[in-house]
Amino acid sequence: MVSLGFDRDETTRKVRAGVVGWIAGQTLGAPLQGRRDWANVNFYSPVPSSMAPTFGVDSTVAYLAGVESDSRPESLESIWRARLSYGPEAARFALRNLRRGLRPPMSGSFDNPFFDDASAMQRAPFWGFLFCGRPGEAAKWAYWDASLDHAGDAVWACAYWAAAIALAPFISDVADCLQAAEAALPPNTGLREVSSGVRSMHASGSDWQDSRSRVLELWGGVIPEEALAAHGFASVASVYGGGDFRTTARIAAGCGGSAIEACGCACALVAACSGDVPADWLAPLGEALIVSAAVTETKLPATIDAFCTSVIEKLELLAGGGEALWAQEPSPVEEPSADQEVPTVETTSVTEATPTVAAPTVAALKPQPIVDFSEVQALHSRSRDMSCIVNEAFRICVQYPDGPTVGRANTCVAAISVENRSATDRVVDLQVAAPKEWTIAHRGQKTKIEPGGAHSFGVVAKPPANQEEIPVTLSILVGGIEHSAPFFSPQVWWVTGPFANEERQGYAKEYSPELVTDPDAVFGGRSDLVCKWERRRFQGCRLDLEPFFMDAPGVLYLTTRAKFEPGRYRLVLASPVGHVVWIDGAKVAWYQDTHRPYPVSKPPYSIEFSSEGETTFLIKSLRNKPKVLPTWLYFLDASGNIVEPIEFSQPGRPASVVG
Repeated sequence: MVSLGFDRDETTRKVRAGVVGWIAGQTLGAPLQGRRDWANVNFYSPVPSSMAPTFGVDSTVAYLAGVESDSRPESLESIWRARLSYGPEAARFALRNLRRGLRPPMSGSFDNPFFDDASAMQRAPFWGFLFCGRPGEAAKWAYWDASLDHAGDAVWACAYWAAAIALAPFISDVADCLQAAEAALPPNTGLREVSSGVRSMHASGSDWQDSRSRVLELWGGVIPEEALAAHGFASVASVYGGGDFRTTARIAAGCGGSAIEACGCACALVAACSGDVPADWLAPLGEALIVSAAVTETKLPATIDAFCTSVIEKLELLAGGGEALWAQEPSPVEEPSADQEVPTVETTSVTEATPTVAAPTVAALKPQPIVDFSEVQALHSRSRDMSCIVNEAFRICVQYPDGPTVGRANTCVAAISVENRSATDRVVDLQVAAPKEWTIAHRGQKTKIEPGGAHSFGVVAKPPANQEEIPVTLSILVGGIEHSAPFFSPQVWWVTGPFANEERQGYAKEYSPELVTDPDAVFGGRSDLVCKWERRRFQGCRLDLEPFFMDAPGVLYLTTRAKFEPGRYRLVLASPVGHVVWIDGAKVAWYQDTHRPYPVSKPPYSIEFSSEGETTFLIKSLRNKPKVLPTWLYFLDASGNIVEPIEFSQPGRPASVVG
């Protein structure tokens, strides 16, 4: 293996500075997380006595323990399932998907209200450190890591910052790192627009506060918690910081929003470029590495210094060893011993004067990072709606034409693609198993796949007649590799409407579904429309209600009776215009506010309730003149775990009767 020839002392000094800068940035940003406006920040406030625990550090401690020299980025999900028990909202939904059998990138994109938030950016700097000098590898691993719990811009922001930080120890200018890292981004992403927009605003003389505001205004009405905004805030701090750690940190924290993520990325980058974090910013962090109880089955580094050492040891391992990464000392030239005869060389005298030519001055060539983004660029067009596993021979992906929920007539449809990653022809045979008495149809047969080639199989599975919509997992065996295609139960609600919402008066107006509990009732809707309760299925917690409003302002009602284990629960309902909620006949929550919801489990979205086994819900949902964004609806138990009702039924009918 050819040595990359990096200077070990210089590179590891900058990597250590980057890791500590990352921890300092996240600690600085933690108290400002979620702030809606900008603030003047001068230093930690309050001044901590230790570093702040974050999921960014938690997950990377798990990765340090689980990633080996032969690991593949597509297999990071196994480390999550084995070593992480919880995390931020996006990670909790992803862990649920992973435990239900979905694999990335679909584990991050399906049924996840937080797929586009910034929380994966907490982990992005780690991949820059781990693949120092190899920005393409850093971006690729960051892509697969972020795909565990995110999709779209949230994934590509991580690839971008990982690439920039991987370049930082070798490119002393922060702006140059950022510009070079853009090669990791898809051509049409808003992230590119934000990056170039921030540079343009800085060049035009705008101050950082104005640039921060314009990031939110100019790019799709983003909210501060989104990855697009956090990417913009980190870019503002990096560009306006001018390579100074203190200035960069203050601006990043002052932007608010996802301050942990923006501060972590910006501070990691500037520290890795300079190789320095000011001493007064180090002291409040203390020596101990603070890791939360989310990390399980893992030996933890005791100190920040030990954590830095573990990162450097792992980056050496993944590069193929220190001899493949660092410049080697030249072999010493042996001096002849006193009794050793030194050979002589005869020379010829030159009588004519020879013109003297000065030797050209050649600057010493500094080893350069390997800037190859071809592998991550190949991921630009990859669908996020597939569940994939990989080994040395195959990549097997499951796609769901109708989504991964039990379909109409309980039919389950999957498309399975098999890619040959090896250097030889492979013969594969598809085998699919389902629960007893299910009917399976597919055209899988022995097929030869050439190196780099792929083959697809379609699978349709149907349960016995009259079986309820219950979750099921199809077991797939291809080329000796086991995979699965899980299908989940839908959320089932009964919907009626639309009713009139003239001049936004529908919120306060009392319509018949609030008063009449008869499941067979017929109502007079908007424009004399005859309305009745109709059973509707929704894939997961995303409820697209726009089609029910029929392209006009209106009021809808949704109702269901959900079965739970007895206990305390929380309904999280985030609607973009407003809603009124009744639980077991009692009016418990209401608001009217046109906005883009961020469906965290906090007021006004969070509603606590107790269930003795069955609980009835009635929801009034609104639309004004603009088209309405999706509503997010999910349930949590008393411990904050995501739960699905055991079954849904129509209020007013026996549970065994489908309305």
